[in-house]
Amino acid sequence: MKWGSLIAGGVIGIAAAAVIARRRPGALHLVGDATCALWRGIQHRAMANMFKKDIAEELSTSAPAPTRTANGGASAAGISTLEQLVATDPVARRETEKILDDNGLNHP
Repeated sequence: MKWGSLIAGGVIGIAAAAVIARRRPGALHLVGDATCALWRGIQHRAMANMFKKDIAEELSTSAPAPTRTANGGASAAGISTLEQLVATDPVARRETEKILDDNGLNHP
């Protein structure tokens, strides 16, 4: 977003608030309450995402690196884990099938 757009939006918002305040004083209070509720929701989601990111980073740094076979592929245990995840999640199954179809690989 450009700064000019932000400033123009602020000026338009202030003008709209002034018009609303003159015509219906109670409506301005309702708009303020709705804005506060919206802002609290944004803050809550931002904090939740921050905590999720911190937990994910902590788990990724504490988890051991996956083992690789001599040819650079994933280990048999890793592949079986992926197969179990795909088998239990329908969205992951669809995406996996789509990727395999796009690459021309046969899959069961």
